[in-house]
Amino acid sequence: MASIPKRVDFIIYGASGFTGQFVVKEVAVKAQKDKQLTWAVSGRSQSKLTSTLKSVEKQTGENLEDVSIIIADTEDYDSVVNMTSQAKVVLNCVGPYRFYGEPVVKACVETSTSYVDISGEPEFLEKMEFKYGAKAKEQGAYIIGACGLDCIPNDMGLVYAKQRFEGKLAAVDSFLGIDSKDKGLGINTGTWNTLVNSLANWKELKQLRKQNPQPKLPKPSFRLPRKYITKEADGKYFVPFMGADTSVIYRSQREEFVANQVFPVDSNLYIKVGSLSQVITAAIFALILMLMSLTSFGRSLLVKYPRFFSGGLVYQGGPPMEVIKQQSFSVVLRCHGYSSPDGSGRPDRLMIVKVSGPDPGYVATSSFLVESAYTILKEKSKLPYGGGVLTTGFAFKDTSLIERLEERNVKFEVI
Repeated sequence: MASIPKRVDFIIYGASGFTGQFVVKEVAVKAQKDKQLTWAVSGRSQSKLTSTLKSVEKQTGENLEDVSIIIADTEDYDSVVNMTSQAKVVLNCVGPYRFYGEPVVKACVETSTSYVDISGEPEFLEKMEFKYGAKAKEQGAYIIGACGLDCIPNDMGLVYAKQRFEGKLAAVDSFLGIDSKDKGLGINTGTWNTLVNSLANWKELKQLRKQNPQPKLPKPSFRLPRKYITKEADGKYFVPFMGADTSVIYRSQREEFVANQVFPVDSNLYIKVGSLSQVITAAIFALILMLMSLTSFGRSLLVKYPRFFSGGLVYQGGPPMEVIKQQSFSVVLRCHGYSSPDGSGRPDRLMIVKVSGPDPGYVATSSFLVESAYTILKEKSKLPYGGGVLTTGFAFKDTSLIERLEERNVKFEVI
């Protein structure tokens, strides 16, 4: 095993976890193209990390003997500081982030190390901004969360739409669809546990926002009606999307307003459920999940028997590759605005943007995360403020992240 230099470009923390293994493979592929890219893996178990590297070696044909292993555990803060001090960018794959994320963020800020993660937890993301935003800027560290399905397609999709809209963009309806062929959809237990704990602690986000001194956004000049259920032209039903995207898009637009006086675009986010009967089933399921998550006994059942309570969606140890390979995603942004830059009233122009790609949970998410980290590494001078706790849409708006993602089979297009 080679000795590790003072600072490698990337350290993947949680590399032996289910999602972490996909990220390791993505970085190995990246390093095939960029021979100067240096990286290491980190986590609690030397044997598991070694096994992950051997597995990725077989998948990629690359010799990974020179990839160093760093042992770190969030229960031992000094080990986390030791890990972050050896990286330019840490790719954090260890969730739920509300339990395990803050020590890594704190250590990155302390050691002036940039950081990306795939958190879809608004409370964690906003808490990190509140606690570490000023210090991260002072230390020159970029802390950029939600670099996964939450929230690259929507947040960067809106950036893409703003860049291409001729006139003045006023409002966007976004429709997320996750599709599969004949194997059905699947997620791992980590994603499920994050959902359960987020539902259990939803009140904390409201309390946090009361403490957060950030300026409020002015109201958009035009608002689209918000719907509890909507039927689209393909006959499929969509319901409001309750992920982190709403929070992240709001923060992106708030920073853009504060920095450049760019007024916000109204945004409604929806997710495809399917038929009307599936909507009813999903509503019943969501109610049961919400009620059970409010008690410790209910949460213990949800965590102990995830496959049963998810209706077969959750796979212990992660979904098999045959499920992952036949999954894909698309986000359609219906963009309303004015042909004139000073337009007002009811919009007179419509543009439709589509962001699409392979399996969103692991394949595309790994690309989102790695390309976000690589953009920090290669285009740091294009990022705002010199550091801080930022969103993808604000941090990467002037970079080539979208072009990098298109090289990884994620498509951005006007249709």
